[in-house]
Amino acid sequence: MAVVNISWNTSQSGVSSGGWVISDNGNGAGTRLRFNLERSSNCGGSNSSTQSGTATATIIPGPNYDMSVALAGRGEAQDPGFEAITLSVSGPEISGVIYTAAAAGGNQGCGTAPVTITQNQPGPFYLPAGTTNTLTVNFTTRDSLYHDESCFYQVDLSFVAVDPPTNIQYFRANDDSPSTTITRGDPCTLTYETLWNGQTSAYTASIDQGIGDVTLIPGCTIDSGTIPLVPAPTTDITYRLSITGSTGPLTQDVSIIVEAPDDEPDQFTFASIINAELSQEYESDEITISGLAVCQDAFATNGATFSINGGAYSSTTRTVCDGDTIRLKMVSSATNATLKTTVMTVGATSAPWNITTKSLGNNVPNPFEFIDVIDAPILSYVESNTVTITGITGDTSVTAPSNTEFESRINDGISWGAWSNGAKSMFNGQQIQLRVFTSDILGDAKTTTITVGDGAAEEWSVTNVTVADDNPDFFDFLDKINQPADSLVESEYVTITGINVPTNIVCSNPLAEIIIFDPISGATTLYGPSTTVINNQQVKIRLRSSPDPGGEVNTNVTIGNSVLTSLSDIWRVFTTTAGDIIPNAFYFVDKTDQPPSTYISSNTVLISGITSPSPIAITNGEFRINGGSWITSSNINNGETLQLRILTAPTLSTPKTMSITIG
Repeated sequence: MAVVNISWNTSQSGVSSGGWVISDNGNGAGTRLRFNLERSSNCGGSNSSTQSGTATATIIPGPNYDMSVALAGRGEAQDPGFEAITLSVSGPEISGVIYTAAAAGGNQGCGTAPVTITQNQPGPFYLPAGTTNTLTVNFTTRDSLYHDESCFYQVDLSFVAVDPPTNIQYFRANDDSPSTTITRGDPCTLTYETLWNGQTSAYTASIDQGIGDVTLIPGCTIDSGTIPLVPAPTTDITYRLSITGSTGPLTQDVSIIVEAPDDEPDQFTFASIINAELSQEYESDEITISGLAVCQDAFATNGATFSINGGAYSSTTRTVCDGDTIRLKMVSSATNATLKTTVMTVGATSAPWNITTKSLGNNVPNPFEFIDVIDAPILSYVESNTVTITGITGDTSVTAPSNTEFESRINDGISWGAWSNGAKSMFNGQQIQLRVFTSDILGDAKTTTITVGDGAAEEWSVTNVTVADDNPDFFDFLDKINQPADSLVESEYVTITGINVPTNIVCSNPLAEIIIFDPISGATTLYGPSTTVINNQQVKIRLRSSPDPGGEVNTNVTIGNSVLTSLSDIWRVFTTTAGDIIPNAFYFVDKTDQPPSTYISSNTVLISGITSPSPIAITNGEFRINGGSWITSSNINNGETLQLRILTAPTLSTPKTMSITIG
């Protein structure tokens, strides 16, 4: 046993000669704490008060301690539970009441009897080195009746120094666990730590897959280490860290997932050339290859040549790597209004480059019109009406929009082409459309012109709304039910419409988070409980669910810049009730005047309030479920009945107690 000196701070009331007594039980000063009672006036004494007291002490262990507790005492034999003492601990490993002793009762007036002792938490109780652990002892008689000076309530403490428990703080690959993903050829490093509360917890430590005892690796210790994997894995593999310590062996795995290098570059494009001269050699714009992990073959079709990183032009297949630049050369058609196309291929990605020769002239389309737009929403794409071009012959040029903020696209009769602000070409009967992304300024106007063939420039204008509208259309965040406890839960996305200015969105719950997806940029952004939203953005809310089965958390989501224009909706998250093993309160009626050495059965109680089978722990007796056989261990389900049985003491007037715990 370790010698630990404890200093108690005590207070008491309702006593004169009685109360707290602090002594050494052989394990150090203050290891025994006792409360002595005084005789009540109704039993011939002079004390007519409720007798009570509180004692507190703080223990900061040098080494790690296992603390053991022994309670003893003698109390009133009239009413059970009126005299009671509790011992509680507040520390990093233990929290709450650990022991209780109470008067046994028995309707014996001013008589006394041994107290009933209950251990509320399993011992011994671990106190880590250097941590603050506060012990609190509370005693009370609860009334002024049936108390005797021979009664006392006593707490004895003892301590044993122990090693810390076996612990793996972490085992990671590239600082990730339980797995990490690398590209074949990338480096990978294992790291580990086995300390517990800053103390060595491992006796031995090793890693499989040929690594072995970590203490034999330079720079590594039993406590922590960094192990570069040389060579790095080329296939998926799992490493296991195995340690032994004071509480037995412990293992932890980390997996490395190896992916093949990326052989497909990002999509690239070349700007088309229109109104080209006949049989003239043209050079494309320069593009940069990206998104390529390994070098790939590159080639061009239809007689085109290409240059890599500004080098010589050639039509032969060559190797291109990530970051390289490519430029094409090709001779235009020898006839008017003719399209010539080459396809540039790098690995698995291809892109065309078009050269269209100029028409013969006088290629004027029939009149067409783009209808101006007013009251356009801010920060939004606005598209023009669709125009069908007639009256032209052959492949006809379409100029780039004069305002580069605008884009155009062509429908070739099968599908729409991509939006871009570059020049294009089209044939008779095909369609054209314009679009622009509006600014955030009320009343702002944007204008552009385009020209088809040899016709006149056609203008299109877009003017923003002039009056702010921050009153959104109705929205509804659907409640989430049967969610796991103490977990982050997200609502479904809701598209916000009906506003034309940036508008406040606020959650009443300060722990709520707002997630906004912008369909224009494709970006998803996480905010706190408040931010702003614009029209057509998508919003979802995130909350941490209640830790209690069947619990609820909620937040009121309000969108609007003023009280008069705001709209609100309450979003709720309900935790599933599955897995609740703590029953509603139940009670067994004590029995007196029972014959000795006889099995005595309790009243039958109905167990309710649980949703999963709940374990039963019992001491000093037996129980049965639904009137079945008498047993000492089992699980019980909701709606089943429970009855206790105990064998009385062999001598008269001797109490016997059993205890039962469910869940």
